[in-house]
Amino acid sequence: MGSMKTSAFCTLKYIFIIFNVIIWLIGCGLFSVGIWMQVNTGPYINLLPSHYVFGATAIICITGVVALIIGFCGLVGGIMESRLCMVVYFVFNIVVFAAEITIIAIGFSKKSQLQSFVKEELMYSLEFSHNPDIQSNKREGVDNVIDYIQQDLKCCGINNYTDWFNHPAWPGKSYVTDSCCLHEEEECGKSTTAVWFRRGCKGEIDYWFIQNMTALGISALMIIVLQVCTMAASLCLCWGFREDKFRS
Repeated sequence: MGSMKTSAFCTLKYIFIIFNVIIWLIGCGLFSVGIWMQVNTGPYINLLPSHYVFGATAIICITGVVALIIGFCGLVGGIMESRLCMVVYFVFNIVVFAAEITIIAIGFSKKSQLQSFVKEELMYSLEFSHNPDIQSNKREGVDNVIDYIQQDLKCCGINNYTDWFNHPAWPGKSYVTDSCCLHEEEECGKSTTAVWFRRGCKGEIDYWFIQNMTALGISALMIIVLQVCTMAASLCLCWGFREDKFRS
């Protein structure tokens, strides 16, 4: 019986170590991506105002650092059988777990505000896109993203194609961008409405979110269950290390 208990404990320990190696590598990856985004000067950085870009990169970097710390504590705690590292590991996981639950709760309670925010950002991007008064290198990223969204979701404008009418790029004209066309061709946006997408991108983006809510919910649930399992494993290992210390 004792050998079976020892075998199960060792198996749990090695699985725990391997899992935290993966977490540590994910943390390295996230931190690297955050740094790359921070220093990157590519056109897509110009899609949003600088405070949004810096905010996104900061969140990715912080997430990476937290994953690095959690993975490191779990790795060292498992290899060195350190109860202190296990306690730190458990506390960090509790903090992250609480933050995740808070974010999910806020996300559900602020759903309408989030939809309004998305619409405002789309309006900002539409006004920014193809605007001749804005420096071309500042505008390129927005143009590419707006064109990609309209072609990929088969939509035009925010509410409908009329959002493009009287745009600063063609004042007084009922034109749209070429990416609004059913079959994108040069200057097709100056043609008739029969060749344009008639639905607005706001509704298509909302529909896309609804379609993916199930997948997002399942993913969030899996992450939460995994966190609970790792926290339980850390407590079991911490207790096991304590018993080994007393026996020695």
